[in-house]
Amino acid sequence: HFVYVEMLEFISHAAERGETVVPVSVNVSRVTANQDDFLNFYIGNLKKYRIPEGFITLEITESFAMEDYDKIAYIIESLHEAGMKCSIDDFGSGYSSFNILKRIPVDELKLDAIFTRKGPNSQNDDKLLHTMIDLAKSMGMVVVQEGVETKEVFDKVTAMGCDVIQGYYYAKAISLEEFKIFVKSNTSIKYKSKVK
Repeated sequence: HFVYVEMLEFISHAAERGETVVPVSVNVSRVTANQDDFLNFYIGNLKKYRIPEGFITLEITESFAMEDYDKIAYIIESLHEAGMKCSIDDFGSGYSSFNILKRIPVDELKLDAIFTRKGPNSQNDDKLLHTMIDLAKSMGMVVVQEGVETKEVFDKVTAMGCDVIQGYYYAKAISLEEFKIFVKSNTSIKYKSKVK
């Protein structure tokens, strides 16, 4: 809850000052999503800080998504109605089930870093990764590749059509002050006019 509210306050205040702000993804733990006030808290604060539609993506882990498809589908539909996007995080890290893709209406699929690690057969590695990207995109999802650390991997996943790259290739974990500088100096698209 603390991280979520801090992030909303940061975006809201930065926009008021005319600073560049960008869409943000926030991890949601199993414990948080199972709390009775989860939807009221997340949707209520989104409205309180007047964050525009499509600006916040909540990331639900693959393992939690597999626990109760109906419950997760209901949560995601409610978040969609409030203007949030939803993502399945770490897809491929555990017991991946295509039921997740079939039964849960997510906007984004975050492929675990395992897809970029070398296995016994590099051709099969590439075929699997390319197939996962094509499958998710054919279902209308944005595809994020996690754990991109080198230019070689960056070039490979972008050539395969991956939409978003996440990893040390761009930056390691940084403080809020470093993040402000990073966004200001590395962002060509300005979102500040969308936040009121």
